[in-house]
Amino acid sequence: MTEGAEGAGRLLRDRWRLERVLGEGATARTWLAEDVRGEVGKVAVKEVPLDRLRTWKHRELLEREGAVLSQLDHPGIPRCYATFEEDEPSPTFYLVEGWIEGKLLSDRLAEAGRLPEREVWEVLLGALEILDYLHTLPVPVVHRDLKPSNLILRPDGRVALIDFGAVREVAAWKEDGTTVIGTFGYMAPEQLHGGVSPATDLYALAAMACHLLTGVHPRDMPVKGHPFQLDFRARCTVSDDLAALLDMMMRPDPDERLCEAAQVIEELEEIAATVAPPAELADAGAASMHLAAAGPRTLDLTHWSYAASLAPRWRWGALGAGAVAAFFGPLGWLVTAVALLVGFSNLRESWYNGATLRDGTLLTARVLALRPVRGGVELEYSYTFKRRTYQAGLLVKAHLTAHLQAGAPLPIAVDPHDPSNSVPLLGGGASLTPPAP
Repeated sequence: MTEGAEGAGRLLRDRWRLERVLGEGATARTWLAEDVRGEVGKVAVKEVPLDRLRTWKHRELLEREGAVLSQLDHPGIPRCYATFEEDEPSPTFYLVEGWIEGKLLSDRLAEAGRLPEREVWEVLLGALEILDYLHTLPVPVVHRDLKPSNLILRPDGRVALIDFGAVREVAAWKEDGTTVIGTFGYMAPEQLHGGVSPATDLYALAAMACHLLTGVHPRDMPVKGHPFQLDFRARCTVSDDLAALLDMMMRPDPDERLCEAAQVIEELEEIAATVAPPAELADAGAASMHLAAAGPRTLDLTHWSYAASLAPRWRWGALGAGAVAAFFGPLGWLVTAVALLVGFSNLRESWYNGATLRDGTLLTARVLALRPVRGGVELEYSYTFKRRTYQAGLLVKAHLTAHLQAGAPLPIAVDPHDPSNSVPLLGGGASLTPPAP
């Protein structure tokens, strides 16, 4: 990131004040900017000097990016706020879009060298949810340039997809005048002759997953039998099921390839039990927990006690107060009756929590917030189950969250029949492990 770059502080169209450079390529520079009107906060401004564009086709791609983004409405895709040109100091095209906070997946890969399978699984699922939205629009949108530098890992664990229809640094002219858009290594075979379909994005996503798992760029990876069939298995630790799925997504013939993001999501959910959780879960006391299908699991007294502790404590107090009030005449019995109703609701909730721990599906959520309040900590978290994202929150004892922070992974049990209900695996629930396969 460049501080104090030339142009910082400049005000565009009396609204967008440039602050600092977020990144720069061969043809464009991207700025972090502020909306001085205060209507949308921080934005990203793509600045493209028109004299750097080699052809009118590149100009067309720029305009297409703004047109496409202006029609999309998804939390994992930046929103387009404006496109315009300025003549001073030289003809320049600007695209203003929402700024998405987070870390580029390419930066995460550069830090780690390669990513564990569980983390790759989460990236795949997040990207596929966005692709499912794009590919099922009335007029499907195909990104055509999926790669680590076009995915952002957000602080809450979600994935965002950027760079729609923009000029690529790798763009070549075919003899028939068709522009080939994409990045070699991630590019599907059909892109070389101008072909494109939702299956094109799925090929690129699988090639990217191979890069994440091995740390080797797809263009530098050996192939097996076909120039576009990557031979990645020997260069990483990966489950047979996930490796087979990636092979299906990278079949050279798009007609033989998985062609719908929803299909891939279903396949991923079926193989989830084979994917180890990230090492960070060891800090949560759940290193032995894997994603698993619904139970049953054997619960001991500690688990049931933990399930009861998650029910609101004031209800237990009401039950105790009712028992005391029973000794004080008719009015006392009335208080007792009300307290018993409240107490039984707690017993029912405790039993339901225990049943979810026993029979629910184990998966990994992401902590959104931890708020100290009287009586404990309000824990908020989000999770994805069967292509839907849910948020949940509850009050827990402070010592159960001492190891957590916003953005951290959180093991939970989800009721597969009502996925909006879940139980975080803290304290007496953290020792749960799925049955052996």
